[in-house]
Amino acid sequence: MTWSSFMKLEGTLPRIFHGLRYDHRLGMSHLAVYMALMEQWYTDGFQEHLETYARTTARLAKVSLATCYGCLSDLDCYGYISYQASFDPRIGSRIEFKIGPDDPRGQGGLPIRPD
Repeated sequence: MTWSSFMKLEGTLPRIFHGLRYDHRLGMSHLAVYMALMEQWYTDGFQEHLETYARTTARLAKVSLATCYGCLSDLDCYGYISYQASFDPRIGSRIEFKIGPDDPRGQGGLPIRPD
């Protein structure tokens, strides 16, 4: 693993771990889909974005295709990823991981931690 790859992981993992702890909207299916995306991103060498098919992600996450689509949409809506669906069966959907609260692709940061 290169240093830049490590830095990308170092930025994304704390974000999802924080979300799982404090964001009541996230469940185990969201985690499974997110980790399946991370596995594919790792396999692809941490490129700027990931192109993947929902069937592949669903299989890796061990969730149904419908659940996978829902989780991808939720993760995008909640600001954990940027998800651009592809309706062309020859082209994968585009995923970008949002790195931190000041990521220009983000929606303003992590959920607030309750006191």
